[in-house]
Amino acid sequence: MYLFKSLKAVYFRAPGTGSTTFLKHAGEYGLSGDDHSRLEDNTVEIAEKFHDWEKFTIIRNPYKWAITFHTMCARASSHWEEWCEGAHGGHNVSLEDFLDALVVTPLSWVSLNGDVVGNAYKIEDLVALRERFGIKDTLTHQNKKEEEHKGVWTPKALKTAKVKLGKELAFYSGIEEPEAQ
Repeated sequence: MYLFKSLKAVYFRAPGTGSTTFLKHAGEYGLSGDDHSRLEDNTVEIAEKFHDWEKFTIIRNPYKWAITFHTMCARASSHWEEWCEGAHGGHNVSLEDFLDALVVTPLSWVSLNGDVVGNAYKIEDLVALRERFGIKDTLTHQNKKEEEHKGVWTPKALKTAKVKLGKELAFYSGIEEPEAQ
């Protein structure tokens, strides 16, 4: 949880969404904090101290996020144990198996009991982020590289993604679906 005290805003950092880029620039503007905790992990503190503050997160294209997050969780069993169910499948876990095991999504960082109660900003819409938080035009986002698709999109993986990432996909209405292999 990160705080913008001057703006009365609480930022919940969802991994794999461009948050490192955002934090790099936003830190100059009074943002402080240091973790990937979710709103539901902090309900008492939020209710007591920040009930009237804006709660927000940043999300990105859900299909691209799934590939990034799959890579993160396959590489590090600690990520898997925190954000997935079941035994870690190792570096070669398929995208299908990863999506089946996934228990968090980007919008879950600003949700309580399954309901989104905070705001979400698309990482691709940096103009809105800059305007809302008063960040100079230096805030830009470019993927460091196109993710390698170790886990190819299969029909089953696409079907599971549509269920598990349904809220994110609705937020990104009109995005192109990856081609199933």
